[in-house]
Amino acid sequence: MRYNQIIRGLVRRPLNNSIIIISLAIGIACFNLIIMFISREIKTDTFHEGVDKIYALKCDDPFVPGGKMYLCRAGSAEYMKKNFAQVEDFCRIDAATSQKIVINGQEYFDKPQIIAASSNFFDFFSYRLLTNNPETVLEASGNLAISHDLAIKYFGSVDPLGKIVTFFNSNKVEEMVVTGIFEKPVDNTQLKFDMVRLIGESDSRSYIRLTEIADPAELEKLFRDKRETIPSIYIVTPGAYYLKPMKEVYFDPGRHTSFEAGRDKTDLWIALIIGLMIIGIASFNYLGFRANNLTEKTKEFNIRRINGSTTSGLVLDFMAENFIVIGFSFILSLFLMQEMIPFFNKLTGSNITERFLVQASKISLMLGIVFILLFISLLFVLYRIKPGINLMSLKPGQEKIFRSIRFPVFNILQIAGSVALIICSIIIIKQMGYITNKPIGLDKDVIEIKLPPTYADKAELFKSELLQKSSVDKVSVVGASPLLEHFVLLMNYKENGLRNSIHLQVFQEMKTTLKLLA
Repeated sequence: MRYNQIIRGLVRRPLNNSIIIISLAIGIACFNLIIMFISREIKTDTFHEGVDKIYALKCDDPFVPGGKMYLCRAGSAEYMKKNFAQVEDFCRIDAATSQKIVINGQEYFDKPQIIAASSNFFDFFSYRLLTNNPETVLEASGNLAISHDLAIKYFGSVDPLGKIVTFFNSNKVEEMVVTGIFEKPVDNTQLKFDMVRLIGESDSRSYIRLTEIADPAELEKLFRDKRETIPSIYIVTPGAYYLKPMKEVYFDPGRHTSFEAGRDKTDLWIALIIGLMIIGIASFNYLGFRANNLTEKTKEFNIRRINGSTTSGLVLDFMAENFIVIGFSFILSLFLMQEMIPFFNKLTGSNITERFLVQASKISLMLGIVFILLFISLLFVLYRIKPGINLMSLKPGQEKIFRSIRFPVFNILQIAGSVALIICSIIIIKQMGYITNKPIGLDKDVIEIKLPPTYADKAELFKSELLQKSSVDKVSVVGASPLLEHFVLLMNYKENGLRNSIHLQVFQEMKTTLKLLA
């Protein structure tokens, strides 16, 4: 194989090959990021040992007729483990908060994600505990496990074990002792947390792990039969419990809380379609350039055939050139992916890291597009290099006619694809503008100011001070955003001897919104 001639041929066309490599690298980088995103989402929490036997508990929602919720009554999971042989273990999880954290006299208002969990949290799940003490890390109410990243942020190079972390919530102050350090998983997980403390006796999320021979359907039937005895949240009649596999809970759009991530599967299909469009356009551009190069080499190939070269030799030479171009593009795409990760994470709400991308399995998956492009190039060159045409078989003047008769398939497809994308972009922009500007009966020209709960008693004074400003038109004090935050109140009443109920959305005074004068 003539490597020196192949390299010289590439160097002789620097602009052409640079465009090919850069455009293909961008396409590969975008496509591989999307594939990594989809792969990561699909494999959420599969790193947990025995994840196929872990289920989230759901129960009948007394506030929504026919609905189900993940909030379970305190004691329900404990009852199941004690009374059902199919239940091997359980773990309860709930949200925990801290408005301010004080460490060594230093105040922090970064509000890390805190969860409260059963004492067996690090034994039930497979989160890596660097201190290797899963049985004792949460054995007392004052114990606290923190992430390795927070340990570096709060304590630097000092060993954080045994150090005091003080939580401030309104008028409540709690001193916690660091008893464990954990490392956040490289793979995706639906539980979001930076700190873990021991849970108390309260309603919470509950996960149970079944035995190897347990049948979830039969266990659900037992739950229904024993609904009178299993603790549950109910208004009139006890509700039943249901099982949802942990790997499927992540894709349930009706479950998410502050410490639970989730994803609509539709997002993955949309991402896949976008990725295929991007790599399709990049591939068409690449093959279009290669088609032009192959056309330019027609005379060279014919001369080499006259001198005894075989078709297989010409194909190997051209594939070697393709391999070099695609190889450079792939290497460049790896650097582009590193630069694109922050923007991509913000766009998709994901948390892909460089550590995730450098795993051997992920590198192998990303290399798949290289082999696909090489295979397409092989089919393309086999179709274009035909053994029956050479310079000796062409009559005088026919060579010019042969070179001029070309059907620009790739150019037509590129232009058609560009026109289609431009039309789609215009439609999307117009629809977004319509949705943004259409009057909905609500004045959106307001500024929201969040007041800490500790200053709730000063909300009215704050309102009065704002109204004295000439630039402020109106001020409204509400408990939360009317669009996003509220709690549901269920009221039962009797009318004409029949028992009825009504659901109310309730807001409390705590937050201030104001409208400025134009």
